[in-house]
Amino acid sequence: AVTNFYTVVNKILNLYVPTMKNFKYNYPPWFDRNLRTLIKEKRIAHTEYKNNRSQTSYMKFSELRSKCKYFSKRCRNQYLSNVQNNLTTNPRGFWKYIKNKRNNNELPTIMYYNNVRYENSDNVCNAFADYFSSMYISPNSIIAPNPTNS
Repeated sequence: AVTNFYTVVNKILNLYVPTMKNFKYNYPPWFDRNLRTLIKEKRIAHTEYKNNRSQTSYMKFSELRSKCKYFSKRCRNQYLSNVQNNLTTNPRGFWKYIKNKRNNNELPTIMYYNNVRYENSDNVCNAFADYFSSMYISPNSIIAPNPTNS
């Protein structure tokens, strides 16, 4: 009797309770549907150009690439303008933008330490090592305690 009850309840839930699927966009929030479609067309044109290496396919790809750059800048500027203008009425949009910027995992290309500019990854690593070396004690500098006779 209990299994029949649960079966009926589960069927009712599946039929009448709305479900929501969470998915993550692979594009920044300012990319609208038209720009995403244009990017897909550009990818297809690029694949076509790589396959046949003709001048016409390159021209098509080049034109789509140029359009993508233009519309991407335009959409981003429009998005930022909307976030700015709606800051008081929609602060959630502002914080969504901030959260999106914080989730960027790219490393900076230029770093400064002690007023010195570092661009090479080896130099950046050495600067980090220099900075953190003052905070840690080298294992060689630890003096072992004298054993005591009991």
